[in-house]
Amino acid sequence: MFISSFFKRLWWNLPLSRQNKEWVKTAVFSAFPSLFKKNRVYRGWKDARIFSDLTEKRLNQPNPFQMNGSGYRSEPVSKEPITTLAIVIHAFYFDIFLEIMDYLIHNSESKYRIYITSPETLSEKIARFFNDIGCEYSFLAVENRGRDILPFLEVLPQVFDDGYQAVLKIHTKKTDHTKSGDLWRKDLYKKLLGENAMQRALEIFNGDGAVGMIGAPGHTVPLNLYYGANAKTVAFMSEAMGVTPSQLSNLNFSAGSMFYVRKQALLPLLNLGLKSKDFEDESGQKDGTLSQAVERAFAISAVASNMKLVDTCYHPQKQNQIITKDHPFTY
Repeated sequence: MFISSFFKRLWWNLPLSRQNKEWVKTAVFSAFPSLFKKNRVYRGWKDARIFSDLTEKRLNQPNPFQMNGSGYRSEPVSKEPITTLAIVIHAFYFDIFLEIMDYLIHNSESKYRIYITSPETLSEKIARFFNDIGCEYSFLAVENRGRDILPFLEVLPQVFDDGYQAVLKIHTKKTDHTKSGDLWRKDLYKKLLGENAMQRALEIFNGDGAVGMIGAPGHTVPLNLYYGANAKTVAFMSEAMGVTPSQLSNLNFSAGSMFYVRKQALLPLLNLGLKSKDFEDESGQKDGTLSQAVERAFAISAVASNMKLVDTCYHPQKQNQIITKDHPFTY
């Protein structure tokens, strides 16, 4: 355990770019596969290599994901401007929930409705907080499964039934595998919840109907460098949504799983019909779970809807987005 932890820290702090680290892994794993065949990182690397090399071929394995008709039909983007947001907050840590609410309390210029997903154990604290500030909200009690991802999928039917066309997904992020996890969370909050951020997101959605997701600048990363141990699951989900492996090779996603998103961009993912039983029991996993695959698949769902991922700096006349190939917070 100590040796494994030592090498993880060494790898994390190695002064190489993400691309160069991938070259190192490729050289070492290719030269000595028998030494690493039981290693989780090796298996993730091997899967990523296999599915990156597929071009337009089918995966030639039984696909566990299917579009099962969960009741969501594709629909065009409304020509009516979006004027209100649904803000979905997964509150697992109450102290960090207060950080989020501090941003929202000081935002008096945007119209929004708050939806909280949280373990039942926090329901009374959350109710007292909203009662004290005199703010309405909706609450959905969830089990500790699927991190912030499954609760988000579970509350979306209510959000859509209430008529919302755009959602801000935010959660009480703690990243234990890196000491800079607090910096990651605070940077995401500042860029997605800070001054004029919500108004800016609505301007982008209303100005360009092809925008399906809006992430935080500096946190849009290439999928092919950040598969982690999720390549196989991502590839299967992509195939089920009609996105080919070659499309994945040029795709980016929003690291940290916080973003603004249109309803239409989520429909392919929702039509996979993911259920609670599909998500692993929580045991502190760092990578390779369905939650981490879905984090990447949000952007794939947007592509399946013929939409794109941008960030809050986006302008239709200057569409070149900054892609972060060396994200300081992500394995």
